[in-house]
Amino acid sequence: MKSQLYLSFEPDDLTEVERRIKGLIRRGRENAMSVKSLMALTGFSNDKVRDTVRHLINEHNVLICSATTSPAGYYCPVTMEEKDSGTKQIESRIIELARRLRAMNRAAYERLYKQLRFEEMR
Repeated sequence: MKSQLYLSFEPDDLTEVERRIKGLIRRGRENAMSVKSLMALTGFSNDKVRDTVRHLINEHNVLICSATTSPAGYYCPVTMEEKDSGTKQIESRIIELARRLRAMNRAAYERLYKQLRFEEMR
């Protein structure tokens, strides 16, 4: 049996843009709203939609998850399983970004080391 999340509340200090985006994001993973859909419904740019969702999550503690598989988009989780799926996706991104950062730093240090050795040999 899936446990339902009832964490719905309306922060008092949302802007009109935040209220509009939040109002369009549906409850349940199966109802995820793509950025393109939110853009079409609001007339906002891709960046405006993404920045607003990020702000709702980070500054207003609104529980919004995203999915990259069909149906892709933003949703408000209604079960712990949906919330866990959303946070697992973020954790996977963090791990991938950490790997990419490590590889970039390694490449930069290797090039710098080779350059310094080459200059020393001159």
